[in-house]
Amino acid sequence: MTTQDPSPGRIPGGNPPEDGRESIWSVPPGRMAQYFALFTLFASMGLGFLLWYEVFWNTADTLPQTALAVIKGLGLNAAGAAGLALQIVEGPRFVMVAADYFTKKWLNPLKEKLRQEGRAELNAKWEAWNARRMEAEEKGEPFDEPPPSANSRK
Repeated sequence: MTTQDPSPGRIPGGNPPEDGRESIWSVPPGRMAQYFALFTLFASMGLGFLLWYEVFWNTADTLPQTALAVIKGLGLNAAGAAGLALQIVEGPRFVMVAADYFTKKWLNPLKEKLRQEGRAELNAKWEAWNARRMEAEEKGEPFDEPPPSANSRK
């Protein structure tokens, strides 16, 4: 029996990942082009600003100092561009995770509590109506009060 290496991101004997991610920080294949386009745009803009600042604004530096400052700034520029592009591409998904958590943790229990309170209030109305009906029946009086319903708001 031969063993084959599983494809990247696949657990041996398990199901493939839903969106083909390698890690939590990676971009799904369907949005890779959008991510790299944004990354290229942001990195180019950052590099342009970095060069403008170091060459034209910070003119007291010598040529080696300017070159070193540009090289040091490239790492920060790349990291910032990568983070910003990732946030724009994956931001809505992050928001949905938080919204789902909020809905399950807070909103659904609040809705259920309000629903139960509404049921209790309606049951109390029915019990009071039934008590009045039975009292009128015992006294032999006519009882023409309409029954309460979920649509009536008193």
